[in-house]
Amino acid sequence: MAKLIELCKYCGLPAIEKKKTQLSKDSFLIKLECGHSSIVKVKYVSRDITTRTGKKPFPFQYQGIEFIERTSFRCIIADEMGLGKTIQTNVALFLHPEVIPVLFLVKAGLRRQYEIELFDVTDDIMIQTIDSSKEKVFKFPWNIISYDTLARMNSDDAAKKFAHIKTIVLDECQYIKNEDAKRTNAVRLLIQKVGIQNIIGMSGTPIKNKADEFFPILNMIAPTKFPSKYIMMRRYFEFWTDAQGQYHIIRAKPEFYDALDGIMIRRTREEVAPELPTIRRGFFNTEMENKELRRAYGDIQREFDEFMDSKDGEPNASDYTNILGFFARMRRITGMAKIGPCVEHVTDFLLSTDRKIVVFGHHKETLDSLKEVLDTWAKQGGWNECLHLKASLDADQRTDVVTKFREDPNSRILIASTLASGEGLNLQFCSDAVMLERQWNPANEEQAETRFTRFGSTAEHVNVTYMISVGTIDEWLTELVEKKRSLISNVIDRDENNWEESSLMKELASAIYAGGGKRWTF
Repeated sequence: MAKLIELCKYCGLPAIEKKKTQLSKDSFLIKLECGHSSIVKVKYVSRDITTRTGKKPFPFQYQGIEFIERTSFRCIIADEMGLGKTIQTNVALFLHPEVIPVLFLVKAGLRRQYEIELFDVTDDIMIQTIDSSKEKVFKFPWNIISYDTLARMNSDDAAKKFAHIKTIVLDECQYIKNEDAKRTNAVRLLIQKVGIQNIIGMSGTPIKNKADEFFPILNMIAPTKFPSKYIMMRRYFEFWTDAQGQYHIIRAKPEFYDALDGIMIRRTREEVAPELPTIRRGFFNTEMENKELRRAYGDIQREFDEFMDSKDGEPNASDYTNILGFFARMRRITGMAKIGPCVEHVTDFLLSTDRKIVVFGHHKETLDSLKEVLDTWAKQGGWNECLHLKASLDADQRTDVVTKFREDPNSRILIASTLASGEGLNLQFCSDAVMLERQWNPANEEQAETRFTRFGSTAEHVNVTYMISVGTIDEWLTELVEKKRSLISNVIDRDENNWEESSLMKELASAIYAGGGKRWTF
């Protein structure tokens, strides 16, 4: 496993930061554990910019730009989703020609969206989007590539192609949380071989599963503070280690948040943009009326109970794969069972309002079936068929779907995959959504929700209705997810509480084992 190591320029030992002292607004003194020190200078520039489409950064966004400057372009912009992390980064880069050329690493489906946003700030047509690992790379100032395309490149070839790069921007940097993944190592090797000094990470949900998964990006941004996962864990966390050598965090020490202060900025909507619409979550409880689905669900519940009986109700870590298999089968059935109630809810909404609505779901067959029913109803009412935003669409097709949904008054329903729609979309012209199927990780749901709470929205509230199938895994999962949502928010926003995926899965299994079967008469 590769990691970035910075060496002291005086003695050659690993440069591990001991203390950082601000000498003035534009200079810092960094003391290293080896005994040597260095002074870091900060370059600020005057700023007053209007983009091609007439956007002007808000005051808090200018503060974010100044933070990027203060960190010498080595930081994480972790503002809550919808607060404009991209424009802050793009403007900071545009104002500093000395850090250009730039390579933007993004998820594949967001490349075209990034082109549009970058051009809006820079008014520069010299933007190359690399779509293939074999493609020739020109020495353009602005370069965009997906994580997976970079991972398919030979590391030496990538270093040659991107030898001109001075800054790397890691969009949705939680995407490289796995330190052993090909895409993570591809990023590390590129930084090492080219000697890229300026590294900016962006993520509204930087801690998606466990805080120790934050290590890869922390190591890239600040190797003097986070030279190894072992040092990070010993210095900043109370933890224990299992037989497989995996870390399990009990809580973060105050020193962890002190260390983040110099490299990460995070603001919430309530803090900096109270004018944005608030999200109102409602829960619509439905009965599983289809007898065949009820019978199928009951059979899975019975299998699950027999499995738990064989473990005396106390599964261990090695059983989680089997447990998740049971849960996946349960969720698939509940998704299909909620199609009827969802159609009723959506059609009532369309008949009683003049607004548009988005339905988010997880399983392809569930969304396809929902679309088939809603298409028939919409055509009878003189509206267009449902638009469908799915994972198989490329960036241009995704843009076309959203444009039509926004501009065509007869296109009032958008059906969307939650995971495929959680990033890179702007839906501020719409204020109503249905979450047909729940996600394990509340961050994925929040990413979908905040597509609506963007600047330019005129709604006071965004209404998100969560469909819950009573007496099924939906009920237990809803309780778990809401608890998990709160805990993740606390970790990101400086509460010392923490959580573990395995313990929550165990809690869900225990809850279903204890009460799930009662609904199914056994």
